[in-house]
Amino acid sequence: MKRKHKSYSKPKRPFEKSRIEEEAKIKEKFGLKNKKEIWKAEARIKSIREKAKNLIGSEAKEQEALFKRLKKRF
Repeated sequence: MKRKHKSYSKPKRPFEKSRIEEEAKIKEKFGLKNKKEIWKAEARIKSIREKAKNLIGSEAKEQEALFKRLKKRF
């Protein structure tokens, strides 16, 4: 059986007023069910950014492979 890992991380400061208000606006604008969906999207973006940073110094073949995966996903 494959072990599932969390696909998001909670904010470090759970009761930060400005962040809560901002997330509420995003949630209302896009019709999201809960704030966990926002955190999941942020986690995906963070992982893509990390991969892109690692690829800056890598070979062209690896860079092209990442771009192909991103085009398929989005």
